[in-house]
Amino acid sequence: MNIYESESVDANRQIGILLAFLPEQLQPFATLSRLEGKLRKRAGESLRRSLTTLPVDFVENERNLLPDSFLFAKESNSSKRFNVVPSIPLWEIGIDEEFGQSAVGTVFGPMATMSLSRRTPNVGFDVYKLLAFSGAAACAITHSVVIPLDVVKTRLQTDPSNYKGFIDGMTKISRDEGPKALLLGSQATIAGFVWYGLSVYPCYDLFKRIISELISPEVLTVHTNDIALIAGALASVVASIGLAPMETCRIRTVAQPSVYCPLGLFGTFTSIANEDSAIGWRALYAGFSSILTRQVIFGSIKFISFERVCDVIYSVYPFLRDATATSLAVSLVAGGISGCLSSIVSQPADSVLTYCAKSSQSLNFIEGSRVMVQNDGIVALFRGLGSRCLWAGSIIAGQFFLYSVFREFFSVTATDLTDQFQLFVGS
Repeated sequence: MNIYESESVDANRQIGILLAFLPEQLQPFATLSRLEGKLRKRAGESLRRSLTTLPVDFVENERNLLPDSFLFAKESNSSKRFNVVPSIPLWEIGIDEEFGQSAVGTVFGPMATMSLSRRTPNVGFDVYKLLAFSGAAACAITHSVVIPLDVVKTRLQTDPSNYKGFIDGMTKISRDEGPKALLLGSQATIAGFVWYGLSVYPCYDLFKRIISELISPEVLTVHTNDIALIAGALASVVASIGLAPMETCRIRTVAQPSVYCPLGLFGTFTSIANEDSAIGWRALYAGFSSILTRQVIFGSIKFISFERVCDVIYSVYPFLRDATATSLAVSLVAGGISGCLSSIVSQPADSVLTYCAKSSQSLNFIEGSRVMVQNDGIVALFRGLGSRCLWAGSIIAGQFFLYSVFREFFSVTATDLTDQFQLFVGS
């Protein structure tokens, strides 16, 4: 609701009083000025400022709103600061030993003398090292479990005419090539996603912290989602640098097992790099534009949707925060939902990546999309979407669950990585 459009004079007065508690540099002066003008106009009379003591009912129950004799006004005509008038009586109380700082007492309870305090956690290399280990372990475990899903998804994209769907693909691969075929590309998958987990999770928290420290608290509060999207995108860029060549090796191995399986990961890596002397090692990055597009979209949506789903669940069932088991269950559910959402929006980039890696064409995402649509129609951009949603929903749920488990084990909580703002009444 726009505070200027509120029909309640008292509601706007209470909002103005609340804003007047902020220190001068954080007060929305223009907003308070306009709000004061609205109040004067709607009140139709001079605002009263005669009361000097709080009424008994307010002192006995501080949850009551301030009575209408308490207002907000500029210190002077030339001042850039609003104060609450009459001033609220404060008195010193001896709570230094409990709170570790000088404090005052009011009807609102004990409060520090500073109006706004921002506590930035001291997060050093040791903490990020634990986050990197947690991310690497979580990604390696989850991607190892769902390798068969990844194999079927890749086959549906590289050889769609041979398979009718996910179940048919898994059945045919297992029957024609043996159960071991469902584990094709395991080395490249594990190596690639160890790097992915090692980089993307600590980088996400690092970039979010850097961005948060560069902007003011009021901007940070309003643009929480934007910061999460930017941090997720930047972390995904870092992760894509190491993931791209591993994905190229994995796709080649799954698409042409008779050629690349005997070579192993290092042999496949070398073979692709030596295919064309003019291109050399850059052949490993043939689909880099597509994987970068895929991972940036996937990573951004993954992190922000995970956080927002958790917020929604906790807003409905706040008691789930109280126990480790229930908070881990929330991570599992939110991870599954975020994985499916991320898959849907990033599926075209994943299809183009597979196409470029299979054909060794150094096409960017736009060119690859155009070629695929020309050859196979727009449906080609969404081949394997069902299996990829199942795949991604499973691994992202597992990733966030295991990541939370490892963080709990290392005693690295969300509070340790989050700025905390506390609002106090000044003396």
